[in-house]
Amino acid sequence: MDEKRVEAEIRRGLSIVCATCRKYWRGKDLGLRGCGLIDCFGPIKGGSFEQYDGDLPDLIRWCFVCGLDSFYALQTEHSERRIGVCKAHLSHLHELIPKDGVVQEGQMFAARNGSMVRVSRLVQRPKTLFETMIDQEKEWQAEDERLAKELGVDPDNPVQGK
Repeated sequence: MDEKRVEAEIRRGLSIVCATCRKYWRGKDLGLRGCGLIDCFGPIKGGSFEQYDGDLPDLIRWCFVCGLDSFYALQTEHSERRIGVCKAHLSHLHELIPKDGVVQEGQMFAARNGSMVRVSRLVQRPKTLFETMIDQEKEWQAEDERLAKELGVDPDNPVQGK
């Protein structure tokens, strides 16, 4: 897969998932507009990229639209796979609610073949181990600074003191 071609497709508005899928590029190389699969699509159509064949190891980690870190994970009602979405692109999904339907808090709908399909779950994406470690380090640093102030020592050089 050519990285420049992938980036160009993403700039044109293609989902990063499709842009990094080998099936998409096979279709493009054959002269198709994309992969040509009718049963593989993303959450906007109620799917979860069921036939994805690419190098993204975990589709929950990155926003399926732009590829930035996801903040939420969504799961459509007919799939077990969770797909990541960032805060910015989540707002676009909230626009996809039925015009005549009553939407309860926590519910979200996505279009599928012209009808609306309920997205069954939208949860905050679990933190990675690395993110958890960074948060813990920040917490410890804040605690160390508080203790140093309380004890009257220089937080940058606690052994020497003030």
